[in-house]
Amino acid sequence: MNISIESLQSILRCHVTAAELHQIIEKCRAEAARANPARYNLSPGQKRVLDFIVEYHGQRVFVPSYQEIVDKLGLRSKGNVCRYIEALVERGHLRRIPGRSRSLTVI
Repeated sequence: MNISIESLQSILRCHVTAAELHQIIEKCRAEAARANPARYNLSPGQKRVLDFIVEYHGQRVFVPSYQEIVDKLGLRSKGNVCRYIEALVERGHLRRIPGRSRSLTVI
């Protein structure tokens, strides 16, 4: 996420409350979404899959398998997971590492 220079300066110069910092971050996210809407306008299913992958990856060194995603999120098939992941790769949220199992990297 890119934060404007003015925002960083205000954070560094004075004490900023958590609420103010949250507002700054949300403003920056909104600006980024306007600049690249394909990256930020996710379907609810894509968001659920991405959130689960990020959470899982934060707790472990690797990302979940397609079957783990199906089981955790209650999806009907690994094909649905595959479609969600392809969309997340296209939008720049995930990257594939060729030649490896569990070959996704969170960007």
